[in-house]
Amino acid sequence: MVTAVVVARVVLAVVFATAGIAKALDRPTTVRTLRDFGVPAALSSVAAVLLVVAELATAVLLVTGPTAWIGGFVALALLVAFGLAAVANLARGRAPACNCFGQVHSEPIGPALLVRNGVLAGLALVVVVGGADDAGGSLWSNPGDVSSTEVALLAAVVLLGLAVVGLRARVRALAADHEQLAAAHERLSATVAALADGPVAPAGAPAVAPAEPASDAPPAPPPPTFAPGLPVGVAAPTFALERADDDRTTSLDDLLAAGRPVVLLFVAPTCGTCHGLLPKPAGWTSTYGDVLSFVLVTAGTREANAGIDEGTGGFEPVLLDPGSTRTAYEVAATPGGVVVGRDGAIASETVYGVAEIAMLVMRTAAGERAAAGATS
Repeated sequence: MVTAVVVARVVLAVVFATAGIAKALDRPTTVRTLRDFGVPAALSSVAAVLLVVAELATAVLLVTGPTAWIGGFVALALLVAFGLAAVANLARGRAPACNCFGQVHSEPIGPALLVRNGVLAGLALVVVVGGADDAGGSLWSNPGDVSSTEVALLAAVVLLGLAVVGLRARVRALAADHEQLAAAHERLSATVAALADGPVAPAGAPAVAPAEPASDAPPAPPPPTFAPGLPVGVAAPTFALERADDDRTTSLDDLLAAGRPVVLLFVAPTCGTCHGLLPKPAGWTSTYGDVLSFVLVTAGTREANAGIDEGTGGFEPVLLDPGSTRTAYEVAATPGGVVVGRDGAIASETVYGVAEIAMLVMRTAAGERAAAGATS
């Protein structure tokens, strides 16, 4: 019986250590997952901390001989609680991602996950039924009292921690590579646009007329053009949209209440170019926040935009648009940007692309500061 209990402790300690460390390294996802499971938004941050502490404490209890039996009870309680929460969500027709192991592994809840949870609960029951006297020794007992199974448990926990740290570093490296690819894509798009207007001669070189295309060659497709959106000066369409980080709604009036023009940034989770825009508003708020307000309006549901807070660096507000707001503003593509003046009227044409939006922000901020200086 002791051997079965120790094996169960090994498996449970590895699982709870992995889950706790992974959740601690990816706290924003942990908070969002708890909200998706039904935890009130006001309590989700505190609940995330308590969950990480509970999982790590369970792993520690399980690897310590005198407390292993208590660790079995705690593990069983956590697994039963998760199982009940998963069943309740499935009964309501919802299947949020469990994010049980943070960025190491995540999947929507379903029958397979419930079976796995039941197996782990069975292992916890083995530890509980084994009793305090048959739980085995601690990993830091006298060398002569340490079994090979307990040594394997310690090695597994150490290797697991190292693996999680390595995976986290790899995720960060991939994120950095993604940002570089997005920047390269923008430079390539600008180059293609310049070539479409004709070659540019080096400074001091005589201008050379571009060669006429061969008569049998098909004409080059024109660069994409978009309508300028709503005319400048018309009243901006009002809206009240749910926020991506909680259940609150934010309206245009709320945004204009600060007394600054509002830059509406329209994005979509399926838009690759939009990923290059997501981190910009945080920096723009730091640089131009004294004269401009910024808001990201993203298409789709909260589930479709899972993880957007990582791309934005925690910028708020991010509003969820079912499509009506983008249609009302006549935004033809994403990423798109338009300025609403402090009087609630459209103050700029709608522009598209990260570079054009950045130019719009700089021009608008410069105009606002010049106007503020003239009246001071």
